Amino acid sequence: YHFISRDEFERRIDAQQILEYTTYCGNYYGTPRREAEEVLASGCNLLLEIEVEGAANVKRKYPDAVLVLLLPPSYSVQEARLRGRGTETEEKILLRLARAKEEILLAYSYDYVVVNGDGDIEGCAREIMNIIQSQRSRAPRMKDVIDNFTSR
Repeated sequence: YHFISRDEFERRIDAQQILEYTTYCGNYYGTPRREAEEVLASGCNLLLEIEVEGAANVKRKYPDAVLVLLLPPSYSVQEARLRGRGTETEEKILLRLARAKEEILLAYSYDYVVVNGDGDIEGCAREIMNIIQSQRSRAPRMKDVIDNFTSR
């Protein structure tokens, strides 16, 4: 994370230095364009931990982006996790819970949904890695291999 002032963030938005951004619970969140483009240019996968509005913006700019929605098993588990942190005021918790109800309405715009169950972080990570591997193997992404095969 890079913590910058609101004015600096807005300056970077105006200069188109932010790939995607949104305001969430009163704060700006976004992805620096240069850093994202460097990762993509290197041939590596770019994983962004962003909320639904940011994901929609990325999908508009990069239609072949793969969106994975990470969800807790239920709304009540989400609430328990937020309260269990002990880091936020009741007002912030209620704002986050209200936002979660709004965001779940956009779940069908994602390519995949992964449930982050209690105590199974490894299983959740494995499921996401399986999605990444499957996407790498899609025929349109294997064009170089296919073309190389047919050129001989």
